[in-house]
Amino acid sequence: DCIRFKDKLHIQYPHSQPRTIVVQAYGHGTTIVATPPITPAVHLGPHFSDSPCQHHFQLTNKGRRHQQLFWHTEGFPMYRIRRANNNNQNGTTGEPIFHLKPHRMELNPGQTIDVMLEGLT
Repeated sequence: DCIRFKDKLHIQYPHSQPRTIVVQAYGHGTTIVATPPITPAVHLGPHFSDSPCQHHFQLTNKGRRHQQLFWHTEGFPMYRIRRANNNNQNGTTGEPIFHLKPHRMELNPGQTIDVMLEGLT
């Protein structure tokens, strides 16, 4: 969580007055952890088949707050209205090759969800 943590440390020495030290820290990064790790890259290996290429992993919210995650492929609209005939001149559908299932996730603190990255050609 990208928030500031602040607390006090009380130290008591024998034969002396207690001391109080203010301790603070600022966290940054993400509290969402993938198993197996998906950074810095996901290696899918060769796949010569008409069936979809799939990679399964889990996402866990290791933080203390509720998290919402949305899959978005750069260069494609996040939400699109499907039409009966959405083929372009090249015969492709204009859809991204990779999809994440589920594409929308909500994770409470400590919750884990199974995720599948699927590639369709």
